[in-house]
Amino acid sequence: MTSNEKSSNENKTITTENKTIPTTSTISTSISTISTFKTSTSKISTSKVSTKKEISEKEILDVVNEEDKIVGKASRIACHVDNTLIHRGVVIFLFDSNNRVFLTKRSETKTEYPNALDASVAGHVLSGESYEQSAERELKEELNVSRVELKKIGKFNCFTALEREIETVFACKFDGEIRLRETASGRFYSLKEASDAISFGNATPWLEGGWKFFKQFLSKEQKRESARKPTR
Repeated sequence: MTSNEKSSNENKTITTENKTIPTTSTISTSISTISTFKTSTSKISTSKVSTKKEISEKEILDVVNEEDKIVGKASRIACHVDNTLIHRGVVIFLFDSNNRVFLTKRSETKTEYPNALDASVAGHVLSGESYEQSAERELKEELNVSRVELKKIGKFNCFTALEREIETVFACKFDGEIRLRETASGRFYSLKEASDAISFGNATPWLEGGWKFFKQFLSKEQKRESARKPTR
């Protein structure tokens, strides 16, 4: 990673304190910045596949420090029991060609945040994986989506009472068939609907933090586009 990339992707800790967040109209304008993502032209449909990923001691994660440097390894269960163990995660927002974002609802059987609103895809980075490799794997496992171009938005720290994760946020566009494998349900939301639903209060912390981070990114992109336009 170059010094410029490192600066632009510097970790940010997202909290629930009041902050200035871009308006929906700003997001609608700025979302054109992801219009160049590769898309599928298949008709969208949803069908749930009855499978469940088992959480076991064999699933090993890299333990990192607050600068995202690897300092050890631990099982996924250990990272959830001991919230001093910082590990890596991915948050993915999948958009269709109408700039609607796909959000999911977690199963009522989940031990953490049951029935909560969640990102299109969210998951842990396994030991030895890059963030990009994890995002591709999770998309395939959770939505049966592959061969899409992932746009890396940046990183933020999602530190809660339950666990401490450094999240990398990705976005992509896809108009193909979505098969829900691990979530109770999911659907596409307009940008306003998504913001309203997330602010309602029943969202996972990584969705809440990831959406704020994503909107901040879009606002910056919109300002850059405005600055490039010639003045009269």
